[in-house]
Amino acid sequence: NLSEADQLEPPYISTLTINDSSAATNQTAVSVKFSGADAVGITGYIISNQSTAPDLSSSDWVSITSQTQYSVSKDSTVGPSDASYSFYGWMKDAANNISATSSSSIVYDTTAPTISSVSINSDESSTSNTVVNLTISASDSLSGITAYYASETSTDPSASASGWVDITTTKSLSSTVSFTLSSSGVAGSFTKTVYLWVKDAASNVSSSSSDSITLNIADTTAPTNPSISINSGASITASSSVTLSLTASDDVGVTGYYLSTSSSTPSSTASGWTSVTSATSYSASISYTLTRGYGSNTVYVWFKDAAGNVSGVDLY
Repeated sequence: NLSEADQLEPPYISTLTINDSSAATNQTAVSVKFSGADAVGITGYIISNQSTAPDLSSSDWVSITSQTQYSVSKDSTVGPSDASYSFYGWMKDAANNISATSSSSIVYDTTAPTISSVSINSDESSTSNTVVNLTISASDSLSGITAYYASETSTDPSASASGWVDITTTKSLSSTVSFTLSSSGVAGSFTKTVYLWVKDAASNVSSSSSDSITLNIADTTAPTNPSISINSGASITASSSVTLSLTASDDVGVTGYYLSTSSSTPSSTASGWTSVTSATSYSASISYTLTRGYGSNTVYVWFKDAAGNVSGVDLY
């Protein structure tokens, strides 16, 4: 007889969760979900923040229509102090059997983690690599640090922003992580500042901490648009003394030119280079003496930059 058998078996509690099993919260309002089953029918339940098991005469019992499967969600509160809070639950059946105690806990945490320090490449002053290492030291005494957020923008991220990197929850974080600095690819030296935040299991976000490093981007691009003309483009002259018009451009700066009657490209360290004041758009008119005498004379020109990149050739 099922009713007789039910007198020997209390209801079975399947789940009691707080905020869908969240480990922590920074809100006082929480939702407690309670589920159970009984062969004949559950007739009452109690959800309490007290661990003492109730007796059948307790006024805290909430009566329900007998159900073999029952679930309930109850709004409750935690706080006001930062601490761990527990909820306990029981169910009873028509045979007055009371279930075993079921319980769950959640940490109420309104205190943000603290960052002790962050450094780029162990406090190096400069780097030529966009990939750097961030050494982080931070702590959170209650719910534990669960993620970090690194950015070159100083705007504080929300706890739900994309870009958070999850880590194993810890109350004391000491770790080195990789970060890629932004770069336009333009040669030069650029001050880069990286801002860092951490958050805890309750979604409290720390204040930012930052460090700076100089990113040196090497110049690997030779000057472009080399150009030369003799006597403003004249095709003939009666004098060996002529005027050469030179132009070239470079992202960082043209620093020298090389003139020759040979088409062989010179090295950046060859003798014969004429130094000029660095300019991204270089142009000049210079005096030059043709050396091949009467007949056709060809003059070749190359330009170089401070990094020793040599341009293609132009001739006239």
